[in-house]
Amino acid sequence: MAPVFILGLASQVSDMHHLSAEELARAVGHNTGNLAFHYAIDQQLGGSLTCLNWGTDPELINTQPGCAVLPCANQLGGHVDLGALAQSFERIDRPMVAIGLGAQSSNTAVMPDLPEGSLRWVRAIIAQAPSKAPNISVRGAFTQRVLDHYGLGAQTQVLGCPSLFINPDPALGQRIGRRFGPIRRLAVAAGNPWEPWNRLERSLAALVTQQRGAYIVQHPLELLKLAWDETQSLSDASLSSIRAAIDPAMSRDDLATWSRLHARVFGSIPEWMDALGEFDFVVGTRVHGIVLALQAGVPALCIAHDSRTLELCETMCVPHVTIAEVIDGVTLEDLPRLFRFDPLAFDQRRQNLAQNYWDFLWRNGIETQPFLQPDPAG
Repeated sequence: MAPVFILGLASQVSDMHHLSAEELARAVGHNTGNLAFHYAIDQQLGGSLTCLNWGTDPELINTQPGCAVLPCANQLGGHVDLGALAQSFERIDRPMVAIGLGAQSSNTAVMPDLPEGSLRWVRAIIAQAPSKAPNISVRGAFTQRVLDHYGLGAQTQVLGCPSLFINPDPALGQRIGRRFGPIRRLAVAAGNPWEPWNRLERSLAALVTQQRGAYIVQHPLELLKLAWDETQSLSDASLSSIRAAIDPAMSRDDLATWSRLHARVFGSIPEWMDALGEFDFVVGTRVHGIVLALQAGVPALCIAHDSRTLELCETMCVPHVTIAEVIDGVTLEDLPRLFRFDPLAFDQRRQNLAQNYWDFLWRNGIETQPFLQPDPAG
């Protein structure tokens, strides 16, 4: 098996409290949820791996021994043209394996129009496959269907997200099921204040206030500033949007006080998961915030609002509802009814995906930690 290095982000942000919100945003690729799959991949492939970011000079990348492993997110969609990145990747002469690539659309019935630059980027990765096996794992059937549409689906395998395997317990779903009960403390995976579902987000923020909970921020920069006690730097327009999503009656000072009590942001996955363990339930529109709660053994519910969140939930058996089901808001009494969770089905899906993930990596010449390896007796 060849050595590997990460072509992506560092798996945690060191000394994050010395950074500004803008510096933190840059360090995490503008969404702290990105740390979940970077951390997962690093741990699953041995830990403390060499890490080079995507902007590194290809000549330097080419000096690294072994295979480049790319932790991916929802890079495919009309929202971004990866042409400049494709030019760089076409100069890389190292074997490459991409993990967790996703397509983005308003829903899984709408085929995104991928720019030619993004298709070139995918082709550049395929061209450096370590073997004849697929070297791109995708988040779900929708992403594979999108790449099929462009003639690239044969080099992909549906595996969800590696963040599903942070916790090695094969009976994790049963542990989550046993824990589900009265919700005395609740955390929310905070959404985007510019999305058109303010009534829902306000209801979640109200639950945080009522339940002495946490409003865990991942993105965008304006919410990171809120959690970082930088509300004075927010423009009036940004402040208005955030107030509309949390509580329109709040003044700037009220919002700053509320955020000091409830808003939190993390630059370390172990720290994030430890904090989630304090709560009885986690809910919100951020799928990686929900997956991390489940990995911590905490019952959690994702509100799926687009193709990327829905396909991850469906692929990984993550408890979820669609945005249409709760667009007018949720109450504490709604959550037990909405939490449709089958512990055994969740454990079986994790086992199947983990075995397929191990096989995908093995066929690409990559060794994993023992807990991912299939059970010979199973």
